[in-house]
Amino acid sequence: MNNVNLTPDFLEELRAKNDIVDVASKYITLNRRGANFWACCPFHHEKTPSFSIKQDGQFFKCFGCGESGNVITFVMKSENVDFMTAVEILCKNCGISMPTNADTDEMQRKKRERDKIYKILSDVH
Repeated sequence: MNNVNLTPDFLEELRAKNDIVDVASKYITLNRRGANFWACCPFHHEKTPSFSIKQDGQFFKCFGCGESGNVITFVMKSENVDFMTAVEILCKNCGISMPTNADTDEMQRKKRERDKIYKILSDVH
């Protein structure tokens, strides 16, 4: 996975091809109320539904625990996986391939800069 370049366009396409209601329905039972879908939150224990999905906005929000996000975040939390694994799951779900690019000089430069910043931040703590 080292040579994967997830561009904003690719992530937008991935989210567009994975409707959050369809994906969430594989994990929880949703009930439509008005424009939104509701369920008991899959991320904490509750007896009355406080978990809402806004399909036209493609995001979720739990009014009980405060969790929120898009379809990628939902898969990350539901499957307890990192971002890249959630992207892989969603790619398989909709039948698209993960993009791959060989490391360019620019990508390597950015990685070195990012690594320096992480090192500085870890040294501060």
